[in-house]
Amino acid sequence: MTHSVPWQQRLSSGTEDIQNEVIRWYQRTRHGKGYVPTMIWGTLQTEAYATEILCRVVEFLGIPDDFPGGVAKQTQRQQCCTTVSTTTT
Repeated sequence: MTHSVPWQQRLSSGTEDIQNEVIRWYQRTRHGKGYVPTMIWGTLQTEAYATEILCRVVEFLGIPDDFPGGVAKQTQRQQCCTTVSTTTT
């Protein structure tokens, strides 16, 4: 997720693929920081909140309307915070 690609291009196939990428990033990351003052952090979002956010993203960017799949993957991200990894790096 470190390369620079416009969001409309990244989300051209919908929101679910990017959520899978974020899940993989969470699984590899031991420590991370993020700050978006106007949003609840992704791993703390309820399903209803995530649905509203992803609906707005779909509408704003004019990308495929797959937000139910994106919401399912987004809520799966919460498991990354509660599942302890057995691998060490």
